[in-house]
Amino acid sequence: MGLVLTFEGATNSERFETYVLEGLLPILKPHAVVVMDNLSVHHRPTVEQLIRSRKARLLFLPSYSPELNPIESCWLKVKTRMRALGARTHVTLR
Repeated sequence: MGLVLTFEGATNSERFETYVLEGLLPILKPHAVVVMDNLSVHHRPTVEQLIRSRKARLLFLPSYSPELNPIESCWLKVKTRMRALGARTHVTLR
């Protein structure tokens, strides 16, 4: 396990690169395999260079398909209810 980084809002390239530099690289061993999904910030050349600088291998998961994930129908119900409530922040969820 590595550093857990949480923050409000969406991630961006700068935040993800910070996570890779401060959380992942210090514990990444040569020949390790780093698996990432297809979030655009994961595909940044800097991220790939950093991971490969540790002689680790980088693999990307296949493109996401909600039809293949049974939990999606559950989350759809949750998201629909939250939108109906107008819950857009942690405070409004309380």
